[in-house]
Amino acid sequence: MVVNCGAIITFMKIRLILAALLIGGTLQAQSIYQIQGQAAASPYLGQAVSTRGIVTGVHAAGYFIQEESLEWSGIYVFDSVNTPDVGDEIELTATVEEYFEFTELKTVTAYTVLSSGNELPAPILLSTNEVIDEAYESVLVRVQNAICTNNNLGFGEYQVNDGTGACMGDDLLFPHTLDNGITYNLTGPLYY
Repeated sequence: MVVNCGAIITFMKIRLILAALLIGGTLQAQSIYQIQGQAAASPYLGQAVSTRGIVTGVHAAGYFIQEESLEWSGIYVFDSVNTPDVGDEIELTATVEEYFEFTELKTVTAYTVLSSGNELPAPILLSTNEVIDEAYESVLVRVQNAICTNNNLGFGEYQVNDGTGACMGDDLLFPHTLDNGITYNLTGPLYY
């Protein structure tokens, strides 16, 4: 019997390389703060990440998750397959994408509900001028005493101003209609 030692060694090298790839390819969990990266674009752009958070808002094409009541602690998940409830703590693996400079997780490959009925992170109180800050992207925020200056910008969008500068809102999560000239307190995840 003739044994080809070269073929056996090559086969063993391939197995070792494959094992190294599997071990090296294991995803380390990232915090949402790390994924957001404190910049306009995520440092994980195009990469698969694993993270967890509390669901703060849900609609047909996705949901928002957040770790705590701090800047850079929320992210949007573009996912029409899984349907969590607000207050669920979830863990997921997905790919980081930028959609018109909006950081989101897409192509969810793993999804687990860890617990339900959790208290939401407290909304961060901001002026209407401050909500344009990238640091609050997908974070649960609240504006108070904002007067509706235009209730029909199209596509369910409206404009409000608390005297510091105008910002837009929309009916993405909650269908509603605002009246011009009326003062509102608004709470929700910051979207764009």
